[in-house]
Amino acid sequence: MKINALLFLLLIIWVRPAVSQTLKPVYRWDKIEQSIKEKDRLVDLRVELWEIKTVAEKDKNDVELARALYCDMLIKDLLTEDSLYFRNSAFIDSILLHPTSRPALKTIMHLMQARRLDLFSRKSLKFNRATYQTKDLTFNYAERSEKALDSLVVSHLLAWGVNCRVCRETCAGCPATRMYCCLTPIWKISRS
Repeated sequence: MKINALLFLLLIIWVRPAVSQTLKPVYRWDKIEQSIKEKDRLVDLRVELWEIKTVAEKDKNDVELARALYCDMLIKDLLTEDSLYFRNSAFIDSILLHPTSRPALKTIMHLMQARRLDLFSRKSLKFNRATYQTKDLTFNYAERSEKALDSLVVSHLLAWGVNCRVCRETCAGCPATRMYCCLTPIWKISRS
């Protein structure tokens, strides 16, 4: 009897680490997004999002990584002045320009950048447009005309579509990435 209990205990001790290593953390995105909407515990959320980003990068989970980056950007928008709009999203261009960024992540970033530029061109600016300029960043979007911004939105949407086809081929084993890349409703970003 004691030997069976001991064997059972050893089995639990031996199996538990193997099982816990295969379980992926489940994030409560609805709670995170609700907190952002309510502007509640934003600093704590940034710490939580940093942890999510770390795990997502390690696991090469582009959807979780992109979602964490996006939520972090929204929090930075809330915590900083409006004129830092493009500085808060500079990571998008960094990912798009980095030669080793994965195709699926680039696909999501094209969609995110198209949305970001479209929102800027439609938002009521609190400051003079020149205040939003970021001359030290790779791209200074605020200096561009409405027509140029619209062109950039279209080019990012086209790149999203092209990469989306590549994503379906190269990320065949990642249904979450494919779903995000290929099923995200485009009408939410395009102008009416």
